[in-house]
Amino acid sequence: ATGLLDPARAGKDHLWALAELRRDEGRVLEAVSLRERAVHTEPTTAAEWIGLSQGYLLADRVGPARAAVTRGLRLHEGDADLTAQGAEVMLVSGRAEQALGIVDRVLTDHADHFGSKLVRAEALLVLGRLDEAAAQAEALATVEEAWVEVLRGAVAAARGNATERDAAVVRAEALAGDCPCTELERAGVAWVRALPAGQPVTPRPRKHPRAVEPKLAAPVTPGSAAQATPPPPR
Repeated sequence: ATGLLDPARAGKDHLWALAELRRDEGRVLEAVSLRERAVHTEPTTAAEWIGLSQGYLLADRVGPARAAVTRGLRLHEGDADLTAQGAEVMLVSGRAEQALGIVDRVLTDHADHFGSKLVRAEALLVLGRLDEAAAQAEALATVEEAWVEVLRGAVAAARGNATERDAAVVRAEALAGDCPCTELERAGVAWVRALPAGQPVTPRPRKHPRAVEPKLAAPVTPGSAAQATPPPPR
């Protein structure tokens, strides 16, 4: 079994598959540990570093998520998808202006970059630039994607339109369905549904809705019940 988990000997595709399984179980820190093991075996792809960064966001570890992007860009300089992931991390860490600047630069060279447009709409929303956020979200509406409807609902809520927020929730639910593979989208839908109308919006939480921390053994102190008692002499 140890050999199977050694990417230098067995490749690393199985590590990514196992990481996805652990993520879906809510064992997000175990998932990122597997992803870390994979990216230490070269060559890597930009998608691997994006997955690592996203995995850390699911574990609510923003610092390591940012570091994963930085590490990845050293190997895949200028990659649009990885750069957009960095902007998303900036947004989640409360730096919406910087996130907006990053995706605007990406869109200068890649005008149709979908991920950058999603981050851009959310950054504008968080900054309170609601008309611009609405325009960006509506421009994405031609794509049948649950995340687009999540954004449209969040913009509607911020603008005080509860009716359109609820309509976007219905559309997002229909697109997400009830497949386990869309659990994160459904968590986004729940976030939008709870947004009060007419109130400022903060970045959408990225933490996995069922994230569990690894169980640590309780420390053993002298005299405690947990302290091992040697067997009586015979």
